[in-house]
Amino acid sequence: MSFIPYRLWALGTLPILAPLVLMPPSAAAMTRQEAKQLERKATGGNAEAVQQLQRAADRGDAHAEAALGNLYFLDRGVPQNLAAAVAWDRKAAAQSEAVAETNLGTLYVMGLGVSRDYGKAIYWWRKAASQRHPYYAECDLGFAYAVGLGVTQNYATALVWWRRGAAHGNLLAESLLGMAYAHGLGVLKNQRQAQIWWRKAVEQSQKLATQGDVVAETYLGSADAHGLGTPRDDSRAVAWWRKVSGPARPFWAGPMLRVTASRRITHRR
Repeated sequence: MSFIPYRLWALGTLPILAPLVLMPPSAAAMTRQEAKQLERKATGGNAEAVQQLQRAADRGDAHAEAALGNLYFLDRGVPQNLAAAVAWDRKAAAQSEAVAETNLGTLYVMGLGVSRDYGKAIYWWRKAASQRHPYYAECDLGFAYAVGLGVTQNYATALVWWRRGAAHGNLLAESLLGMAYAHGLGVLKNQRQAQIWWRKAVEQSQKLATQGDVVAETYLGSADAHGLGTPRDDSRAVAWWRKVSGPARPFWAGPMLRVTASRRITHRR
């Protein structure tokens, strides 16, 4: 489980108390893209962006709530606070915000800010996967079926979810499809197809990494370390993983950083 590229960031949970109809007429709801842009500015240390998200979240804006919860989890722009992350994500998820729903599932898998509960993780991922923009939920459901996490293990079903995720441009779904072809999980082994999917994931990651996307940065480290769709380069792998710090880093990045660093030392002897 620890070596499968699997996104781990989380956001929070608490039913929303004030309906959106109570929002002042002058306070238009944010689009997901607007909230994401403010989140990116906030991760770069822009205090005004954090305040804008906070004001919108206080009014009950779902996208702002999800973005603010993400900041509290990522330890970027605001001090890391899992309780706050969970609370904001629950508010956003109560309004069917797919990012928050997806991240709630991840929180329950990891037991971060909540008690570990695979059944609840599957529940939230299924809700998010039913949305028009499912975020990483399709990838996560595929992972659950691949390893039997809260469901009966079934590679065929895992592939269905990963293909859906890849159709939506999900870089981890593309990577996991590469893994399936490389190891013959639910499909015949096909190294050529594996490299095609891994290259797609690398291309997606390179675009997202320029925007400070933690998943993309961590995945590029994995791709460089193992030659997944790109020439193997341990130095680049270590550089990517060092860039991703704090609780936002997927749980497999830390061990891989140590292993890769040890391998480099060994090769120099």
